[in-house]
Amino acid sequence: PAARGTIYDREKRELAVTVRAASVYAIPSEMSDHGVVAKALAPLLERDPDALERRLRERRSYTFLDRWVSEKAASAVQGLDLAGVGVVLEPQRAYPAGTLAGRLLGFTDIDGKGVRGIEQQEDDFLRGQGQAVQVVRDGGGRTLGHGNRIRDTAGGEIALTVDAALQADAEAALMQAVEKSGSR
Repeated sequence: PAARGTIYDREKRELAVTVRAASVYAIPSEMSDHGVVAKALAPLLERDPDALERRLRERRSYTFLDRWVSEKAASAVQGLDLAGVGVVLEPQRAYPAGTLAGRLLGFTDIDGKGVRGIEQQEDDFLRGQGQAVQVVRDGGGRTLGHGNRIRDTAGGEIALTVDAALQADAEAALMQAVEKSGSR
């Protein structure tokens, strides 16, 4: 997928950005022993080895085992050098100001699709166009090679009229009033 566009406040302060996060994937058809792979990965991914093994046995082609893992976990997985297991960097949405203007901004799902607020309303514009990769496979579904790559186009940027500093002050004042009045 392409990098999702940034959302700014009126002073060009970042409210929503895209960062790269490591995710662990597997191609079970390229493994000789699913149980050994599951036992090796389970402590690094903090997962149940039996559940991992079941997932590997149920799938034949590319599947995520864990999304957005820490750099330490990604490095440890790569260090195992297991056949059919790899780490890929994928986009993850981050909100530098936390929940500030959260209802206005909305959020994205794990696959980067906007599901609330501006993220949803302007999803097509923010998402951009992903990269396509042609893959050659044999009759058994095994990957033989990669063909041409079509370059991605990053999503557009949006500048809102909201001012992050004023919004933070307004939200703080509202929270004080809620606490003072005992409201829910």
